[in-house]
Amino acid sequence: MKVGEWWKGVNAPAPGEQPWSWPRRFGFRWLLLFWGLGYGLPPPLNQVIPSGSELWTALASRLGAVLHLDVPQHGPSGSGDTLLDWLTKLTLGLVALVGASLWSAVQRGPVRHGKLLDFLQLYVRLTLFQSLATYGVIKLFDRQFPAPTAERLLSTFGEASPMGLMWTFLGASRPYEQFGGAMECLAAVLLVFRRTRLLGALVACGVMGNVFMLNLCYDVPVKLFSGELLAMSAFLVALDSRRLLELLLLNRQVAVADEGFVFFATGRWRLVRAIAVLVAVAAQVVNLWPFISAKAEPPDPASVEGAYDVVSLEGVEGLTRLGMTTWSARVWATNADPLRLKLEEDPRKHHVTLAPRDAEPGLAADLTWTQEGDRVTFTGTWKDAPVTIVTTRRDLSKSLLLTRGFHWVNEFPFNR
Repeated sequence: MKVGEWWKGVNAPAPGEQPWSWPRRFGFRWLLLFWGLGYGLPPPLNQVIPSGSELWTALASRLGAVLHLDVPQHGPSGSGDTLLDWLTKLTLGLVALVGASLWSAVQRGPVRHGKLLDFLQLYVRLTLFQSLATYGVIKLFDRQFPAPTAERLLSTFGEASPMGLMWTFLGASRPYEQFGGAMECLAAVLLVFRRTRLLGALVACGVMGNVFMLNLCYDVPVKLFSGELLAMSAFLVALDSRRLLELLLLNRQVAVADEGFVFFATGRWRLVRAIAVLVAVAAQVVNLWPFISAKAEPPDPASVEGAYDVVSLEGVEGLTRLGMTTWSARVWATNADPLRLKLEEDPRKHHVTLAPRDAEPGLAADLTWTQEGDRVTFTGTWKDAPVTIVTTRRDLSKSLLLTRGFHWVNEFPFNR
């Protein structure tokens, strides 16, 4: 079969079906190009063959120069909402717009992209499955939102950023975090099967709508990615929007979904679809197995992690409290804002170094500590000057946030 004949068969309406309107054809072509170019091959092939993100990043940098924008060039920062990320999405949108326009100019006749829609639907389902399963498992096994640290428990609400506050209240309730993860895993599983894809898309819309609003309202820099996952979920729901409207609003009897003229409906393509889904699921299980099988390590009793009240100082002035985790520290001083620092420690040698975070002013300290009961003495250098800091370790395990727990019966609201 010639390529032209095959392409015509892919886009031809089935007998008795009406061709799509021009806006619907153009919108579908734009979506197919935007998501296809942005995410590359469908899961799990996207883990083996790169999506070409370097090309889009380079084009986005050029677009930034054309728009006279100063685009910061740095490595991964943990943010998915950098200026370069926004420019990359804009670049993809413009390229997809040009591609859809050329496609529409070449193919002007009445068509109905039923087979391509079936492919895009499977592509979106697998993409959502990969992301929802990943985040769901991470939450189920308590890997995304850690319990409040000593550094956080010493801080006041006013000292927290919106994102820090959100991370704290989600980490303070492990059952709520696991409930969110279970809902994401439920949506992922339902999206795997064609018969339950609509239910999975509805669950995904609810889950991702909540995540997207949290990211918006608490300034979490994953707004682009979560918004796109929400849009994908809404796309799958929109495919059955007429049936949902008749059932939920018009209270009419709804016929069984008509699969129509689909790409993977019969014969060998049904087998191809089943194999693709099974491979995607198996690959995701392999990727997530480290999270599933990992066991939480008990805290090192020799670690410096903890909260400290300053008793006396030599060589430095104004320090009042120290909050330390295994990777960061926060220092409180009179007449100054709290200072956050990077921390590296060697528990066996009782040695710790503090350094400024990237792009943040701060100080450098090189300290060793000794402990007698609850009294911990830090000695070493602070801003290249000798220093001795005598502290008492505060037991934060008895903090109200960690000990209040759950009560079915409350005679009065316990709102502190």
